[in-house]
Amino acid sequence: MRKILISFIMVFSFYSCVFATGFNVGIYNLDNDLGFDLKGFCSNFFQYKFDISLKEIQYQDDLDLYRNTISKNNKVKESYAKNTKIEIKNLPESKKEDYKKINFIELKYVENCDSYFIKGDKVLLKQLCLDENLSLIIIPKTVMVSGFIRYRIFVYNNLEDSFSLVYDRLITKNQLELEEDDLLNNLLPVFYDEYCLVSILGENLNLTLVTPGNYIIHDNLVILPSGEYKIENYSFSIKKEKNLEISIEGKKEVAENILMNSKIGNLELLVNNYLQFKTPFKLDEIEVPYTIKVTKKGFKDSIMEVSDNSSNFEFDLSPSWIVTQNKFEESRKEFYNSFALSIGLFALRVVSKSLKEDNFKLYSGIDSFIYGVSIINLLNVANKLFIYYKSSAFLAP
Repeated sequence: MRKILISFIMVFSFYSCVFATGFNVGIYNLDNDLGFDLKGFCSNFFQYKFDISLKEIQYQDDLDLYRNTISKNNKVKESYAKNTKIEIKNLPESKKEDYKKINFIELKYVENCDSYFIKGDKVLLKQLCLDENLSLIIIPKTVMVSGFIRYRIFVYNNLEDSFSLVYDRLITKNQLELEEDDLLNNLLPVFYDEYCLVSILGENLNLTLVTPGNYIIHDNLVILPSGEYKIENYSFSIKKEKNLEISIEGKKEVAENILMNSKIGNLELLVNNYLQFKTPFKLDEIEVPYTIKVTKKGFKDSIMEVSDNSSNFEFDLSPSWIVTQNKFEESRKEFYNSFALSIGLFALRVVSKSLKEDNFKLYSGIDSFIYGVSIINLLNVANKLFIYYKSSAFLAP
C-alpha cells in the first residue's frame, strides 16, 4: 500500500505542483473537528527564514537537481544525502535571499492514508518533500476524546530526517478555539534556532511594517532576528532576547499658534489646570486634547475641552449676578406657591368646620386631617419666606 501511495504522490505532485523559491513548508491537514486555519496562522507570523544554514541552502540546490533529473526522465539522484559533508564558501548575498521567504503550501489529502502521516512514515514523508520541494511537513490532527477535542501538531523535518509531536492540547466543545500565544511559542523552535518574539504595547499596529526587512506585524506580535529596527518613527534593537516587550505611544496631535484674546480684556486662563495666563496670550503649541478654564471677577467661570487644533473659541461669560438673580426668582416663586397653598387649606378648613356641625362623625376626621396639613404648610411658608429674604439680601442692584 505504501509503495502505491508513494508512486501516486510522485505522479500528481510532478504535474500539479508549482515550485516556489524560498523555504517551503507543506501542511497536510487532518483537522476534521476544530477547523483551525493553521496555514493562515503560520503565514501571518512565520514570514522569513532569517537563520537559514548553508546545509539548508545546499538542500535547496539538491532539490533543483532532483527536479531537473525528473523532468529529463533520468535516474533520480539522491544528492540530498551529501548535505552533511557539503561546505560552501563565499555564497553570494543574492543566493541567500532566494531562500528567505517561507512559503506554506496546502498539501492534497490522500484517502485512507492518515495513519502513514500520523505514525511518521519517513519513507513516505521524505518522498513527499522531494516531490513538493519541501523542507518541512506540518500535520495538524484532531480527534474526539471523552467530550474534548484533542488537537495535535506533528512535524517532519526532511533535512534532519526527524519526526516529532510539537503541540498537544485538549479543547472543550464550548471553547472551540486555541490559545494562539501558546501555539505560537510551541511552533517557534520548529522554524528558528535563534529568534525574538516582539510584543508591542500601547498602540494597535496590526499590519504595520518593521524595517529594515519589511516584517509585517500581526496582532501586535512580530518575530525578528537580532538587529536594529524601526516601527514608523520608533527605533529599537534586539540582541539575544527570546521575548521582548516594547511600548509605543500613539501619535500625538499638537495644536500650534493659538491666539487667545477677548473684547472684555484681562481674562485669566487656566490651561490643563496648571498653565495660567492672562489675555491676550499666544500658545505656540500644546498637545491635543486640552482644557481651557476662563475666569474673570464678576463673571461666572467657563470651561471648554478642545479635542482638535482649533484656534477660535467662544466662552459663556455671563455676569455672576445672573446666577443670584435666578436663585432669587426661584425662591420667590416657591414662597408664593406655599403661601397660596396655605390660603387654600384655610378655605378648606372653613368648609369642613361648617359640614362637621351637620354630620360630626363623617367630617370630624377630614377636618383633623386638613388642620394637620395646614400646620405643616405654615411651617413650610415660614421656611420659604426666610430663603426668599436671604436671596434678596445678596442680589446685586
